[in-house]
Amino acid sequence: IRAAIAEGLEAPPALVPAIEAVLGERLRAWIVNRASDARDAIRFLAEKGLGRGAFVPQRPRWVGRDKSRKAGWWAGVQGQPGVMGRAIDLVRVSGEWQDAFAWLLADVVVVETVEQALQLWELGRWTAPDGPTLVTLDGVTLDAAGVLVGGRVEAAGGLLQRRQESVQLDSWQADMVQAIEASRRLIEQHSARQDAHKETLRQLEGDIREAEMQDLACAKDA
Repeated sequence: IRAAIAEGLEAPPALVPAIEAVLGERLRAWIVNRASDARDAIRFLAEKGLGRGAFVPQRPRWVGRDKSRKAGWWAGVQGQPGVMGRAIDLVRVSGEWQDAFAWLLADVVVVETVEQALQLWELGRWTAPDGPTLVTLDGVTLDAAGVLVGGRVEAAGGLLQRRQESVQLDSWQADMVQAIEASRRLIEQHSARQDAHKETLRQLEGDIREAEMQDLACAKDA
């Protein structure tokens, strides 16, 4: 097992509901090196009574990530009002998992509103299974056949957002640790300078007392 799907994907905050909606339960899946690794993992879950799991091979067997670019429907969708782009082009994915996510988000197009998605579908000349899956910023999906799914996401809802918040908190924590360490070093440097100043002051006071004693001795001799 290489990583959880939610760990290998980073999306801009505005796109998180759309990506969560279109991936659904697959956000809980795991990336594995090969299908045989998935078999072994499922066997382990069954033996331990740990429920079910989904596993995605690192290099899925499919027609390729550029399918939608070459598909006839893309030319009619690209640049239309509300179209933000292909989902795979709008997210950040670890290089070694590009193929897996390209398959998971294949033919997914992000649009701003459900009204714009419906207009694109009504004007589209595709038929399922060919054609795009349209997903709006608030998580409504419209597949190539015209099946519209929306509402509140319960099962895997918020998983990607929570993961990204966790990563952001880790980053903030690391920044805070660095800031605290930098402050500690500054305090130590300031303390060292203070100690040096105190030592210099003691030496000056000693020199002054010595000079005063010498003056007194000279006065007595006179």
